[in-house]
Amino acid sequence: MSAGDATPRKRGLRIRHWILYGLGAVVAAVSALVIFGIFGSSNTTGSNNDPGLSQKSRSDLEALPYCAVAREYGVPVEVLAGVVLAEKQLNRQLFDAVQDEIFKIMLWIFGDRWWDHWANRSLDLAAQNENERLSAPEWSPLVKATGITFSIGPAQITPRTALAACEQMGGESPVCAGSTKSLIAALMSPEKSLEVAAVVLKAEQRNQLRLTGLDVTDSPGKWATLYNFGGDIFRSLFAGELDRGPNSFGRWVDHNAAEIRALTSCAAS
Repeated sequence: MSAGDATPRKRGLRIRHWILYGLGAVVAAVSALVIFGIFGSSNTTGSNNDPGLSQKSRSDLEALPYCAVAREYGVPVEVLAGVVLAEKQLNRQLFDAVQDEIFKIMLWIFGDRWWDHWANRSLDLAAQNENERLSAPEWSPLVKATGITFSIGPAQITPRTALAACEQMGGESPVCAGSTKSLIAALMSPEKSLEVAAVVLKAEQRNQLRLTGLDVTDSPGKWATLYNFGGDIFRSLFAGELDRGPNSFGRWVDHNAAEIRALTSCAAS
């Protein structure tokens, strides 16, 4: 049968396959850029030394429901807004936009079953490489290539971090109640990503208290540092000085906490 005789369904499948091949090439290329350091992954120190809120950050505070989410999840608004704005203002790079586009295409193409399989396979691979990552501290090329450790969306949260936080806190958060695909979609949403960020912050705070006896709730900067590093890697890198001060990302949040509170005019309860 010639190509012209193909049924619409078969033609649709062929188009889908070509899209998948193209997407696979993009993912492979981007993964190679990460692996070989041509583009850095989300940095853990904060790359912009400008201490103040940009005009875009101020506009963001007015446009998005930081107060409502902060109240719902019991996270201080200066911490929730602080980490999200810090990611946008300090750490957002061209490569992050590329990663976001890859995940948007994947959300468009794949259904729930594929996403569940992807998450299970990728998390298993990450678990096998956990010790190597904590000592390096870098994920192996195979783990990076899955995309599970890509920082995506406005809040720059990795799917691995979001899935782990939801597993711990899922019963307390509607954003965690759906499928893997719905969680990834939430990470890409300006509004819903705030909820995921709040879940991650609560999980990090509780883990730090449970594992070290240290409570970061009264220190926006230290809380933000856990969010920025990831508590597991923070505790591995600084095992002998867990009560250390904030990193530059956390100091930025500390510096802007009062202005964020004033501009939002709300308090988490």
